[in-house]
Amino acid sequence: MNSLTRLLGLGLLAGLLGYGVMFYFGTQEHRGIVRHDYPELAWLRVEFDFSDEEFSKISELHYAYRPQCEKMCELVAIKNGELVLLMGSDTRDEALRNQLFDDVVQIKARCHKMMLDHFYEVSREMGSEQRERYLSWVLEESPSGHESLIGGHHQH
Repeated sequence: MNSLTRLLGLGLLAGLLGYGVMFYFGTQEHRGIVRHDYPELAWLRVEFDFSDEEFSKISELHYAYRPQCEKMCELVAIKNGELVLLMGSDTRDEALRNQLFDDVVQIKARCHKMMLDHFYEVSREMGSEQRERYLSWVLEESPSGHESLIGGHHQH
């Protein structure tokens, strides 16, 4: 019985060791990407197979755009909050309600335009095949892509 326990223990140890080795080598590329300076853009680099130079430029564009996007999101949140407060109050000021609603719509429209401008700016750093695929993807899948401008539902 002692040799059977030892054999099962060695088998378990070998299995765990094998799993660890496979896991280590199987996730090596992904671990390297996450340790990169721009881990949130890692999927983009892998998906479009960017060179270091291309990825560096695209990353710079991303980080230059991000504060503008955050400011627009903040403005939308403030105006939405004002609108919600007004709707929940006893105030029946239709002019104020309409003005707040118009403000939210205008801010969201500026936000969408800025985002689309950013997408096109990023796409200009790509080769033609990459550019086509990227624009197709962002215009179809992005919350601020083409569809949301004609009826989609991007939430702030």
